[in-house]
Amino acid sequence: SAVLALRHFAGSEELRGLALSYLEKNVLGPQGHEATRALIEFGEIAWPTLERVVAESADELARQRAIGGFAEQLGQRATPEALTLLLEHYRPPFSGSAARGAGILSAFGDAKSERTLLKALASSKTSAPTRALIVTALAARPGKAVREALVKALGADDPEVVVAAVQALEVRGEGFEA
Repeated sequence: SAVLALRHFAGSEELRGLALSYLEKNVLGPQGHEATRALIEFGEIAWPTLERVVAESADELARQRAIGGFAEQLGQRATPEALTLLLEHYRPPFSGSAARGAGILSAFGDAKSERTLLKALASSKTSAPTRALIVTALAARPGKAVREALVKALGADDPEVVVAAVQALEVRGEGFEA
């Protein structure tokens, strides 16, 4: 589409501003998907608009794509609000890969973030893909509570979570022997 093609102007000093202005106006409209995908190509300069998409868009897919455009920045912020945004909206493959998401979540290393991750993992309201990301992110963390949560994840209803739990326990050196 013409809107998506505007991503090619990210490298043009002359046209970048015009393209950004147009995309920002259309990001919450009917061409929101294409505008969001194009904005991601603009990098840091587009982060405020991508944050607006996450906060204001009624379109969950647009929010998932938008958060992928500045997920690392959220990981660097490492605030409770940033963690909440990631847990609510980061969805592979639309936001990025599962490995990328788990890596970003693992950057939230403080005790409060760990409690938030463990609470989200235990919640039935948390989607299976998000629980799998959390399990992967927690794999290398020490502690009894983390280990217990990973073992409990082995009994999850969703195979994606179970596989992530098996892999996480193997990372911890607690693999299973036949």
